[in-house]
Amino acid sequence: MKLRKLIPTFLLLTFVFIFGASAVEIQPQANKLFVHTEAVLSDKNSELQLYLYAYTNASNNKIGVSRIVLHDLSTGSESNYGASYSSGISFEKTVLLSKAIKGHRYYADITFSADGITTECTSNTITF
Repeated sequence: MKLRKLIPTFLLLTFVFIFGASAVEIQPQANKLFVHTEAVLSDKNSELQLYLYAYTNASNNKIGVSRIVLHDLSTGSESNYGASYSSGISFEKTVLLSKAIKGHRYYADITFSADGITTECTSNTITF
């Protein structure tokens, strides 16, 4: 009779441990987030440059920029620039925006990515 009562209890405990362990494995990825992102356009030596910085709360296999769109407010056009990645907890890079035209006004939209999570960032506006 006692064995009949122990079997359901044992099965219930097994169920709780299996699904409890699964939740613990999923949780760290769910808690990964960007702590700080920054994008700054500047005119350095007559070149339009975009300084990029992103910092997360955990180490990443792949962190960086998946998309850069430079908006020319003078003409209404857009220029796309390629992705760039590294690994670790942070990403920092300065990108030369070679398609920029002197005298035009610009801002950039950036998509940062870190192991599958993304966040958007918009730079300052500058007359180049």
